[in-house]
Amino acid sequence: MTYTDQIEAREMTVSVIQINASDRDKEGNIRKILDFLDVAGQRGSDLVVLPETFTGTGLGDNETYKTIAEDIPGPTTDRIVEKAVQYGMTVIGSLYERGEGGVVYNSAPVIGPAGDIKALYRKTHLFDPLSRPDIPHVHESDKVTPGIELVMTETNQCKIGVAICSDLRFPELFLDYALKGAEIVVVPTAFLAPRADHWEFLLRARATDNQYFVIGSGMFGTLDTAPIGFVGRSMVVDPWGVTLAQAPDRECCITTVIDLDTVRQVRAWWAWFTLVVVLIVCAVVVLRYFFGLGWASLQELYVYFHASAFMLGAAYTLKHQGHVRVDVIYGHAGPRYRRGVDVLGSYLLLIPIMGWLFYTSLPFVADSWSRMEGSHQSGGLPGVFLLKTVVPLTCALLILQGVCLAYRAATGSDDTTLETPDA
Repeated sequence: MTYTDQIEAREMTVSVIQINASDRDKEGNIRKILDFLDVAGQRGSDLVVLPETFTGTGLGDNETYKTIAEDIPGPTTDRIVEKAVQYGMTVIGSLYERGEGGVVYNSAPVIGPAGDIKALYRKTHLFDPLSRPDIPHVHESDKVTPGIELVMTETNQCKIGVAICSDLRFPELFLDYALKGAEIVVVPTAFLAPRADHWEFLLRARATDNQYFVIGSGMFGTLDTAPIGFVGRSMVVDPWGVTLAQAPDRECCITTVIDLDTVRQVRAWWAWFTLVVVLIVCAVVVLRYFFGLGWASLQELYVYFHASAFMLGAAYTLKHQGHVRVDVIYGHAGPRYRRGVDVLGSYLLLIPIMGWLFYTSLPFVADSWSRMEGSHQSGGLPGVFLLKTVVPLTCALLILQGVCLAYRAATGSDDTTLETPDA
């Protein structure tokens, strides 16, 4: 029996619906969605992801979106609720929501199998493509009010984060979901052509960055009221960045079965990799300093400083849900999204980082170092001995701490989870 066979699979059937919505036929768009929901339901889907603004994109002019917008809950969500209850599935997709005071949101309600709206995400990063001369009138912030918070929902199988279209270009949003325990992030989109390459690598990058499933539904074809095309190519991507399913260039419903335990497996792979690396670095330190192989050169100290900083930071982040992110490792993420390194860890990391900066950034240091070595050999400057002993030992201790943390993450013996404030 293989290792994989011993793991209890957490299988989940997911479907992604891809249509070409017409701005002239809202009812026709809804009927398409309902028909494809029947297809998804008959396939035993647990989760179904619809495109962005599936009742009509409103991209052809600056007025249509107002007539398409409706309340949530409202007539369209009520009809989707019926399908969700009939087939016992969760359905997520976006449409224009009419808010208080005449504002309009691009909103994705999470409709549960019991018929309730479990959550409502309002798109936070609006699409204002100032660099696209071919679509100068597409300026979402002129029509839509942005949301102000991220939304996580929980089914009886896993936690799911929700993003919409241009949110894809903001990795911190996806990191926030990962640190809150998401195993799936769904992304309803109407991703504009001809950027198929961007579409694919952004979905795969977000999945790989955070080691969870990313499910992106896309609008397909060309808008009937303006020369605007959509990429389509709806995708299901696993935590290793592998595309498990991708829609062809037509209206369709694609369905695949995912194993949610893949999230844990992939995060364990990262932990074991880091553990091996820190052990190698630690072995080099031991050989260099405890078996009489000589003092470290300036270049070697640079390597030890950098390695110890990175490895300890990697171990800290692996301890917290298995995410290796440079912005978190070095504590450079903004105050809203800074996660994974506690106060003690931040101060510990300052030791090798500041040492690295000092010994590699100032031109006169190398010459000073040489003169200090000469003085030390003649009996002067005893502080040099302290400097060249304490610094490497500090690095060794940091690396050793990294080994312990990485080992606990790799073996699953550390169940620590992050306590993160609401986004």
